[in-house]
Amino acid sequence: MKIFPPKAIIFLAAAFLLLPASTLIGEEQNTGEDWTAITCDGNLYMDYDRQRVIFFNNVRVENPRGRIQADRLTVFFSPDGKTVEKAEGEGNVRINAEGRSGRSEKIIYYPGEKKAVLIGEASVTAGGDTVGGGMITFFLDKMDMEVAESPTMEYIPEGDYQVDF
Repeated sequence: MKIFPPKAIIFLAAAFLLLPASTLIGEEQNTGEDWTAITCDGNLYMDYDRQRVIFFNNVRVENPRGRIQADRLTVFFSPDGKTVEKAEGEGNVRINAEGRSGRSEKIIYYPGEKKAVLIGEASVTAGGDTVGGGMITFFLDKMDMEVAESPTMEYIPEGDYQVDF
């Protein structure tokens, strides 16, 4: 186990929003540029026994598909250390990707399942429309979303819209 100094930077081949570009934007649009940079203002803790890396204090994850910020991020690797099994962001989670922004208290990303889960006062905004709830699950390969635990929705239609009762 090692602790690295502030402003630690690590480049990973995969992490959050960390699907190959072809998964999110389509094979024909993939430019071949697939990288992820994770930075933090605090320490970086590498736990070789548990195959995980923990980033502390103002963590930023960036890649060609978007950006995530959180107070803390834990990346869990496979036993061989070659793939990311799961990534968990905690505290003041903010996401910006492909014209959408999101907020929550926690996010868990499962690359094998192509699924991201926002937990705790979660909300996602696209354009002027917002959905919220206790938990929002994104199925990234289908571009579907499931909202659970007291879901809410604010929809602002384009143009004139009238409801007659």
